[in-house]
Amino acid sequence: MKRVLVLNQFALPRDQSGGTRHIDLFGRVDGWTPTIVAGDHNYNTQLKYATDDARFRLLPVPSYEGTSLVRMAGWGLYAAQAAVVGVTEGRLDAVYASSPNMLTPVAGWLVARARRVPFIVEIRDLWPESIVGAGALRRGSKVHSALLTLERWIYRHADRIVVVTAGWEEHFESLGVPREKLTVIPNGTEVDDFTVTEERSALRTEFGFDTVTAVYAGAHGPSNGLQMVLDAARACPDVDFVLVGSGSEKPRLQDAAADAANVRFLDPLPKPELARLLAAADIGIHCIEPLPILTTGMSPNKLFDYMAAGLPTVSNAGEGLRAVVRDGEAGRTGAPDSLPELVAAVAAAGTQQRGEWAAAARTIVTERFSRSSAAQTLAQVLGQARATQHPGRTAMTTSPQVIHLTTAHNPTDNRIFRKECVALREAGIDVHVVACAPQDQTVSEVPIHALHKRKNRLLRMTVGPVDALRTVRRLKPSVLHVHDPELIPVALAWKAISRGKVVFDAHEDLPKQVMGKPYLPRWSRRTVAAFARRLEKLADGRCDAIVAATPSIARNFSNPRTVMVQNYPWLRDFPAATAYDTAPERTLSYVGGLSLERGAAEMVAAAGSLTPPAHITVAGPATADSSAIMADAEHVDYLGIRPATEVPGIVRDAQVGLVLFHPIPNHMECQPTKLFEYMAARRPFIASDLEYWRTMLGDFDCGLFVDPTDPAAVAAAMAELFDDPETAAVMGDNGRRAVEERFSFEGEATRLVAMNHELLES
Repeated sequence: MKRVLVLNQFALPRDQSGGTRHIDLFGRVDGWTPTIVAGDHNYNTQLKYATDDARFRLLPVPSYEGTSLVRMAGWGLYAAQAAVVGVTEGRLDAVYASSPNMLTPVAGWLVARARRVPFIVEIRDLWPESIVGAGALRRGSKVHSALLTLERWIYRHADRIVVVTAGWEEHFESLGVPREKLTVIPNGTEVDDFTVTEERSALRTEFGFDTVTAVYAGAHGPSNGLQMVLDAARACPDVDFVLVGSGSEKPRLQDAAADAANVRFLDPLPKPELARLLAAADIGIHCIEPLPILTTGMSPNKLFDYMAAGLPTVSNAGEGLRAVVRDGEAGRTGAPDSLPELVAAVAAAGTQQRGEWAAAARTIVTERFSRSSAAQTLAQVLGQARATQHPGRTAMTTSPQVIHLTTAHNPTDNRIFRKECVALREAGIDVHVVACAPQDQTVSEVPIHALHKRKNRLLRMTVGPVDALRTVRRLKPSVLHVHDPELIPVALAWKAISRGKVVFDAHEDLPKQVMGKPYLPRWSRRTVAAFARRLEKLADGRCDAIVAATPSIARNFSNPRTVMVQNYPWLRDFPAATAYDTAPERTLSYVGGLSLERGAAEMVAAAGSLTPPAHITVAGPATADSSAIMADAEHVDYLGIRPATEVPGIVRDAQVGLVLFHPIPNHMECQPTKLFEYMAARRPFIASDLEYWRTMLGDFDCGLFVDPTDPAAVAAAMAELFDDPETAAVMGDNGRRAVEERFSFEGEATRLVAMNHELLES
């Protein structure tokens, strides 16, 4: 996981009212962990706050209210502290600094220069042009010239520039910034964040809405033009106006509206509560002072919130919103002085018309302004910036340092790619993957070189290694790490050809695994197992290192450089493990490969025998006989193969996790990743009563152990957990604590990285 330092004095966590752009974006960027350095005052309320979000680092700064001199002092104090944090922070891979505090990019550049990492600047307001447009600064003055010089310096020294709206390109070109340096990442939101399941009538009663209600939710400052909202209220006495938020203009506005029966003011609301209020309203109002600079383009957060909530919108920004929404598309937009007419027009529209606008608004957000798609663009920007060379950064060598090779696994396999390769990449090791795939690609900055996928197992095990060796010879790695037994000869051939280092990664106890393979005739299994044992011995004696997935597998090898890297989950994949009582009642989950030997029949039968039947969600590859069993069961929801990134959500949405492996040789001492994923998600499990599992986990009291071949015993365990939610919740908490203390991949990654450094240095 790469780390990015995000500098923004006004960034807010999601439990605060106001713009949460940076946590919403960086929290969705795959492969990056943000440290967001912000001021400790909410810029909306000007109140000091604290947060439990560990991704935030809050710095003491004065309130943003007061004179310009006080604000500038606050800017300087924040920037100085942010620079110190950045220079002393742990490992960094990029620095991302955001306006409107124009000293923040200076601090960001200093940190990036000191840490020799890329520097990305985000411009959310065109300063100093917006100050000039507001009449607070004279164009051509000494202060204006100084700010313009600073602006040019920032743009020249940034590796990439992110802007929030299209339409600003000409401004940047006038300052000598090439267009290819710019990326538009607009503000936005997610429709799911504003989807409320409560009855609308109940919400309207709660908030006191009994007629057509128009809501403004945002800052109450001089640039927001809220006097025009009060003018609209006087012109539309049959419409109630609710203004939510705070700012320097709010006391004056409250005094001006003291005699208006249809105007109410509310304090700022965090996003979840704001979503409830918007679900009860009828119209969303966006209002702005008519500044010429704003006609070039805008990306107003409040407008996206209204649209995601399914509200028809009105805005007096007109042409400034041309890249977002046009008049009549999801409501009405018009000239600065047209707000009363716009509100009246939407209020007078029929239910059908408002419904069409509401549906269009949600579609616009989903298709063009979702945080998820914006996060993908941000990931590309971060990757492009990292590709830029900086003083002291080592250029990419022609040959990769480490190649992970497999012909049997998916190129983004959970263990190979998401754990081992990502751990090496985060440690600064140049790692590539060679695997069967449709085409070459790069995922999370790890290059994947495609091999042709053979049609059957025999061709994969005979011709596949030849293809693999050809690709390895072309790439010339320093270390070759193979994951399939049939690739052991490839590894040893490469060692003989190149004198490079080779590693065999033993995922399974191979001889035991062979004895349980259903596709092998029984009469052949002992012979194949003996051959598998000889392959292991060959790897043990000739490979430079062995990686073993469990202690029992490690005992099969005597190589002095045998390293255990166990299949525990990344704890960071489960950062917000929710309590047991947040999942729907009487729900179970199973994630991973499913077969009869892994308890498919028993779990379906046990859940179906309860009254009413318990619901099971299954995700992963399933054998044909297992699929048939699930297809006949109405209480089973089979999702098929899902990306590993979805596993935490699937597990979190059920009360109990299942691991009902039958007691066959290859299962007796295995360590199913799913077992630890349930624990990381704070969910109790029902697992096979295998001695190895009970010894490993029994003392933690985080689940129940049963005979996996007895559906009645499994059903009894399900009923026990469903009927005693307090005990089940305690078990879930115990499991989470066990993962935090002992069973997370963070600790395993350290050993893997150390082994690779040792091989590379030797």
